[in-house]
Amino acid sequence: MPVPSLSSVILRVADIDRALAFWRDGVGLPVQAAGGPFAVLGAGPVAIVLNRADRAAPDPADGLSALTEVVLEVPDVRAAHAEMSARGVPFRTPPRAVTRQGDRELWACDFRDPDGHLASITGWVRP
Repeated sequence: MPVPSLSSVILRVADIDRALAFWRDGVGLPVQAAGGPFAVLGAGPVAIVLNRADRAAPDPADGLSALTEVVLEVPDVRAAHAEMSARGVPFRTPPRAVTRQGDRELWACDFRDPDGHLASITGWVRP
């Protein structure tokens, strides 16, 4: 069997309009479809699907669902951080090296959306 590849990440949200505005206007993802309780945003080969739910915060009984993180790779993490910060995305830290591979480092910084979902932007840097 071929190895499965990620096609989408579903984020349960309390307010679909607020979440859509954040991911579209703040993060800069293009809307592929929107209507009713769903909105689909393009993020390269993976879609981020926003789904209006009665409760957006994970219940402790849901286990690992509370550990969801969306990782978005960008060509220039420093520039993306500056642009997204200017659009109101609340980053917890500035970009920093998180791992090294040969002569390059993976830089990352993360933020939470209005419903508390953890997300990060990453990019490879040659120091």
